[in-house]
Amino acid sequence: MPTLTQNRNCWDTQYHWRDAGAEWSEEWSTPQAQWSGCLYPRIFPFLRGRILEIAPGQGRWTQFLRHHCTSLIGVDLAATCVGQCRRKFESDPRLQFEVGDGRKLPMVADASIDFAFSFDSLVHAEADILEGYTAELARVLKPGAVAFVHHSNLATLSERSIWDKLKHRWTGVPIDDCWRAYSMSAKAMRQFAGCVGMSCVQQELVPWGSGYPVLIDCISTIINAPNQPCAIIENRRFMEEAETIKRISELARLSTTYETV
Repeated sequence: MPTLTQNRNCWDTQYHWRDAGAEWSEEWSTPQAQWSGCLYPRIFPFLRGRILEIAPGQGRWTQFLRHHCTSLIGVDLAATCVGQCRRKFESDPRLQFEVGDGRKLPMVADASIDFAFSFDSLVHAEADILEGYTAELARVLKPGAVAFVHHSNLATLSERSIWDKLKHRWTGVPIDDCWRAYSMSAKAMRQFAGCVGMSCVQQELVPWGSGYPVLIDCISTIINAPNQPCAIIENRRFMEEAETIKRISELARLSTTYETV
């Protein structure tokens, strides 16, 4: 499925970035609504110190992460995205953005990161890419520090010979793979983390987009410590959560509109 070269070409030159990535938050209403209602509740205990953001795109989540850090480094495969982030956040000297090769993080010092974050980006990365990044996370995270990584879970479906039946329809509902990586799974991430002395302490398996709630994604919370137990949660109502957040967000906006009249 998506190769490193395909990802670089897509996000660097082909994708139109019509709303700087905010278009991917429309099912939650806005990036602010998705951050406040979906992401922040899942990561607030870990938001501190020096933050590493892998694949920030054009800064959809950087704009919120920066309010919780002493410094932040964002590393992206797409040079145009790095340039856009540098321009967008040039007034904040705590923020640094670098072009990466999609596998390694040589610009990040050993044991220098308090929290690592990647959401709605590495779902397009195959298992070899995630294995490389996981090894790098073990190097750059401080002991006991946490990474929050959103990645594909499609390999789980392939192992069960399910995906070929699902990708066209299930009970009359079309299923879209959302350009997810076919070789990556929650199990693979647990193995990658364990091999480098880290542990997945929680994995939330979630659907994405409309249609039947197939668990094509995984959100892994990884700690830089060995041999910790993992809680695996199957959250088939993840997109229902998005609908609720969107409804509340739009009610709040309506209320604000009336207050200003």
